[in-house]
Amino acid sequence: MQRALLIVDTQNDFCPGGGFPVPEGNKIIGPLNKVLDYARNRHWKIFASRDWHASNLFSKDDCSRHCIQETKGAKFHPDLKIKDDVIVISKGSHDLSDRHYSAFNGDEISLDELLRETGVKELYIGGLALDYCVKNTAIDSAKKGYKTYVFLDATKAVNNKSDDIKATVREMKKEGIEFIKTAEFLTKNQ
Repeated sequence: MQRALLIVDTQNDFCPGGGFPVPEGNKIIGPLNKVLDYARNRHWKIFASRDWHASNLFSKDDCSRHCIQETKGAKFHPDLKIKDDVIVISKGSHDLSDRHYSAFNGDEISLDELLRETGVKELYIGGLALDYCVKNTAIDSAKKGYKTYVFLDATKAVNNKSDDIKATVREMKKEGIEFIKTAEFLTKNQ
């Protein structure tokens, strides 16, 4: 069965010190790099989505300014092993609507078409943030018929209260999404 890995929005602005940080967002880099290495060694297709906003979408004083095209904040976290083999899906270039939370709503590339063209049946997801872009991407994945897994230790939530995270996970599980931990996955799939 063909599998693919998707790293969601693991950009500088969403990590500590960035313009719109997710609490402890940088702590997912280690687990993500482990699954990136695993996926590369098994010749999986690897995708990474990114917010890629035009600067004119925000007012100058907007405190939510983030991931402006061609800025340091829009770059992938420097420790994340994103290489030339990763297909990048940019989203939100033309507007800031909620539909751009999902990597399935890329601006120029259709993630769904790429997955179908390569015969992918299972999509493994990690990145930022669990309660926004990861959730919306995973739900879209499941609705499109992909067996969808989220690496729970390779994602962090904006609303990081335990009850909020549990509610997000329950919502996603209702859509058939499964949650796994990177160490268990890597051990089980050696």
